[in-house]
Amino acid sequence: MKKLSLQVKITLLCTAILTAACVLLTVSSVLFSSRGLVGVAEQATMVITDYAVSFKDAYSVLPAQTLDPESMSDADMEKIEVDQIIINSKLAELEEGKVPEQVEQSMVAITTAANDQIQVQVVGLMVAIILLGTLGIYLTVSRLTRPLRQLSTSIGALDEGKLSVRLEEDGIREVAELSHSLNQMIGRLDEAFERQKRFTADAAHELKTPLASIQVNLDSLRQDEEYTAEEAAEVLEVTQRNIRRLNQLAENLLQLNSTQVIEQRQRCSVHDCLCTIIEELDPRIQQKQLTVELAETYPCLDTDPTLLLRCLYNCVENAVKYTPEHSTIRIDLNKTEKQLQIVIANPSEPISDSQCTQLFQPFYRLDASRSRKLGGSGLGLAITQEIVTRLGGTIQAVWQEGEFQIQIRFPV
Repeated sequence: MKKLSLQVKITLLCTAILTAACVLLTVSSVLFSSRGLVGVAEQATMVITDYAVSFKDAYSVLPAQTLDPESMSDADMEKIEVDQIIINSKLAELEEGKVPEQVEQSMVAITTAANDQIQVQVVGLMVAIILLGTLGIYLTVSRLTRPLRQLSTSIGALDEGKLSVRLEEDGIREVAELSHSLNQMIGRLDEAFERQKRFTADAAHELKTPLASIQVNLDSLRQDEEYTAEEAAEVLEVTQRNIRRLNQLAENLLQLNSTQVIEQRQRCSVHDCLCTIIEELDPRIQQKQLTVELAETYPCLDTDPTLLLRCLYNCVENAVKYTPEHSTIRIDLNKTEKQLQIVIANPSEPISDSQCTQLFQPFYRLDASRSRKLGGSGLGLAITQEIVTRLGGTIQAVWQEGEFQIQIRFPV
């Protein structure tokens, strides 16, 4: 029974209760009807017997009185004639197959009383069966829904501090499936809360670092009464650099949490976007003596040009930033009937699959010290993933054959 679904169980139990009620009602009706008919038959027999006896007595007395008419008075003769007329009329009715009025009235009264009694008994039995059936269904449904009430109680006891607790996944199949789905949802909520906590802690740390640097430099400048112009200029430079870092971090955080809706899409060339990005990054490319190989294909997309340019810029800038000097960055564009794939690849040290997945988490860095030295905040790929998702695409990072690749797919 445990393997059966809740729907099947309720159906079978209600069917059993309905069948039992129908059988009980039918058997009781048959018994009441049989007893009523037997009573009607007995009463009818008594009425007919009484009528036959009275008729026989009247019929048998008459011939005896007519044996000696001379000895009878005129009144007796008149009475005999009246009796004879009555007897003849009754005989005529019997010969014609008519039921005597006296017998008919008695039979109608008997059957009416029996019918009323059977109706009262059947109605009473119906009410009793309805009440018993309702009680049986209530108890049955209460027993079957007990796991749901227990599940509701368990869910009501959950809060953000108990998301590590999991619901039991046994019992009725629907309840077990619901518990499994809820456990998956609780797991996702737990991960989301953990990511939120990490995000808050990392954001506070990122904000605290430049603020602390500014505070230290200003304090040293204030305590040193005889500082030179060069020292003041150095402190000012460090302060401005940290302020720029704070502004960039604030802008990245706003982009990461932006809920901007794409109101209008335009036809734009992906190749032209990449050429614009490479042109803007050319000073850095020349500084590291890098080579950028861009595929000579010219696919177009119906998308938001500003968001597309921003997400591709983050990926290419990331490749330029972390590619060793005198290396080559490869950008491929592969278009099929259903999608456009953009691959940005650069030489890299081995990166595990789990690290590739974590790269899209805010403030995650493979090498924190190197990233800060290069000016990274750990938000570039997180912002890129958010933009690609809003544009209806997908993005993933993979490492294969000595290359780190960012693969972006957009539907066409």
